[in-house]
Amino acid sequence: MKILFFYVLHTIMQASMRRGNKRFLNNLNNVEAVQKSILDSTLSRVDSIQKSDRTGGTLSWQEYRDQVNYTSYTDWQDLIKRQKQGKSKLINSPVMRYQPTSGSTSEVKTIPYTKLFLGELDNAISPWLSSMYQKYPGIKNGVHYWSLSWVPESKREGKFDDVNDDTQLLSPAKRLIAHLSQPVPSSVTNAKTMQDSMFATITFLAANCHLSMISVWSPTFALELLDQLSESKEYIAQVLETGQWTSPEQKKSLQSIKAPKNKLSAALLRSWDGSQSSEFYQSLWPKLALVSSWDTAMSEYWAQELCQRLSFADFEGKGLWATEGVVTIPFKNSHVLAYQSHYYEFRDAGDNKIHTAWQLRKGQKVIPIISAGNGFLRYEMNDLLEVKSFTGSVPNLEFKGRISGVDMVGEKMSPEIAEKILRKICSSKQQLRPTTLLAYQGNQPRKPQYIALLEDSTINEDCVDSRLSKQLDKELRQNFHYELACDLGQLSHAICIRSRTAKKLYLSICKERGMLEGDIKIEPLKHCLNSAALNAVLPGSPLPTDENKCA
Repeated sequence: MKILFFYVLHTIMQASMRRGNKRFLNNLNNVEAVQKSILDSTLSRVDSIQKSDRTGGTLSWQEYRDQVNYTSYTDWQDLIKRQKQGKSKLINSPVMRYQPTSGSTSEVKTIPYTKLFLGELDNAISPWLSSMYQKYPGIKNGVHYWSLSWVPESKREGKFDDVNDDTQLLSPAKRLIAHLSQPVPSSVTNAKTMQDSMFATITFLAANCHLSMISVWSPTFALELLDQLSESKEYIAQVLETGQWTSPEQKKSLQSIKAPKNKLSAALLRSWDGSQSSEFYQSLWPKLALVSSWDTAMSEYWAQELCQRLSFADFEGKGLWATEGVVTIPFKNSHVLAYQSHYYEFRDAGDNKIHTAWQLRKGQKVIPIISAGNGFLRYEMNDLLEVKSFTGSVPNLEFKGRISGVDMVGEKMSPEIAEKILRKICSSKQQLRPTTLLAYQGNQPRKPQYIALLEDSTINEDCVDSRLSKQLDKELRQNFHYELACDLGQLSHAICIRSRTAKKLYLSICKERGMLEGDIKIEPLKHCLNSAALNAVLPGSPLPTDENKCA
């Protein structure tokens, strides 16, 4: 009966996507007409304040490109504050909520989600989910785990209502269906600690033999859940046997959440040796048909590991979504532009010329610029894309990485933050010179971590400074998404390495990547996949200990 119930739910969900999917398919060769229509509609709704300050009335797409500057969040910050106070509005559409996201500073940005903007997101969701149901029919036979709202522990005591939740992108009717087929109650994110939230999440997943899809953004998050299952299998089995949370602390932290119960799953966990075997996961989740996460740029390695652990299920990579808007969706084995959502322009990464969606050429590397129903006009994203091919006249775009920042597991670190922190740390000791902050992935099983290289002419041997490492980690945690990634166990603690030859070490790391010494510029933030030169000076553990402290 449960299988039939889930099948009916997903059939209703699929039917609700039919009209939007049909419109998407029918206009694949009309990208120019559709995009011009979206621009006209958006500009017609822009409030009079924006018209006088920015557009001077409705413009053609050429006039719009030539007369309106592209923008960043700082250009909209004051207008958003005024909108919240009821003094103005960015666009003629009711604001449903303000969605938080981290930017290039430690402050959390709030993005207005209007009724029009949510409709634009739905124009991308309908063809995406329709394609998913058609390509992976097995997902209709069970429940779907969609990534829930996650908030760092330091924010849990305050008022932080509009947190990110995948299901919040859906229309009310679709959201209801999604919640009915969600195996993990959203209330688990309200636990007192991140550890309790993670424990409750994987316990609910382990209890549900009808799990047919796992959808997360970062593959490292899914890997952390699987690691937690292995490390805490005895405690999870106890919960599933009794239907009660185990420790007094958990009972207090999760008091509003009824613990799941499944004695068969408990028996499977007790007979498991804890090894990361695909065979065990298949016995636990026999209906799992699809796993979805990021799989491009720096997420590629972790997505491959996730695929290996859950090799019995299909895998689909995510498109490019940001809190400010959607750019691409998975469609027919490509990431196709969500051309019916917003108005898109693209800045060529080579010559900085602006192109519309219908002017792109195969092989171009571009930065997307979005004009959307939230009122943001010509909002430049911080992502680099490559035009790989075309579906009809719609470009297929592959995400290549962030432009100025680093985003190993979703922490969104910027050069501005890195430079500010390095200077602050070095101000405490006169002999220190900041060299760089490395976003380092390194050899497995070392987790990604941030490593500050500091030049110190007063020492003879490279060493990890424990006190400065703690200060570095504390400063980095002022960034919302960095703190969240640490709390989720996706990043190891940051460390500071003091070296007499820090600059030489930096140059060696760059030269290992094929860079010529004369062309190397020391940057405040540098992503590094692996380095023999750096591994030679790193301690065996990613955490500083008394044995590897500086004197």
